[in-house]
Amino acid sequence: MVIFYPPEKRFYFYDPRVLAFCPATDEKIQLLASNLLVKAAEACSHKVDTRPLVDEFRKPAILRQIVKLAKTILQSENTFFEGEHGKARYIDGKLGQPSDQSTCILFVKNVI
Repeated sequence: MVIFYPPEKRFYFYDPRVLAFCPATDEKIQLLASNLLVKAAEACSHKVDTRPLVDEFRKPAILRQIVKLAKTILQSENTFFEGEHGKARYIDGKLGQPSDQSTCILFVKNVI
C-alpha cells in the first residue's frame, strides 16, 4: 500500500517487515510504477501489443507524470498518522505510534 501524505508532501509505503508506513521518495515510486508496468506486460497474452507498456510508458518523463498524478490519487487524510485509528510510521530507525506526540513534533525531533 502506498499513500501520499499532504502535510509532509511525501509518499509512504506500508512495510510488513516493520508493520508500519515508511517514507518513500518520488524516485522509488517511479521505480515501483516501472516495475508494475513490466509485470502488467508479462501478464498479457501474446496477442496483445505490450510495447507501449515496456517502452513508451516507462520513459522518465512519463514516469514523472505518473508520480505527479499519484500525489492526487493516493492522497491521504491529514490525520492518517494521528488519533486512535492512526497508522504507525517507521522513520530513521524509529517506530512512531499514532498515540505518541504530534507527528510534526516527532518529525522535527528526528530531523534536527
